[in-house]
Amino acid sequence: MLWPGNYDKKELTPLYEIFAKYKKADDRNIMMFEPGQFPDELPAIGLIANEGIVNHVGFSTPPGGQIGSSKHVLNDHHYCCQLSPSICAENGEPQKGTEETCYKWA
Repeated sequence: MLWPGNYDKKELTPLYEIFAKYKKADDRNIMMFEPGQFPDELPAIGLIANEGIVNHVGFSTPPGGQIGSSKHVLNDHHYCCQLSPSICAENGEPQKGTEETCYKWA
């Protein structure tokens, strides 16, 4: 499960396959789904300080759908604090002056 994309593919894809039930209830329903945060996103370490790594998600198509589906939304978010322990204050929010770094990573 620690290889990027494996958790999405092996654990989340079967979970999200309930889309058929969403569609049956109302064909206007839209499914929002998202990948696991780790290890798809890796924090900055060692030589790549302040630059995390973002890998491909493990979904090859939207769960229960096709590429380009108007009924699916990939909710991909990140936490800038994953970049480096020095990015965020004790309250878990990025510190003042880190906005550009967080924006570039996003």
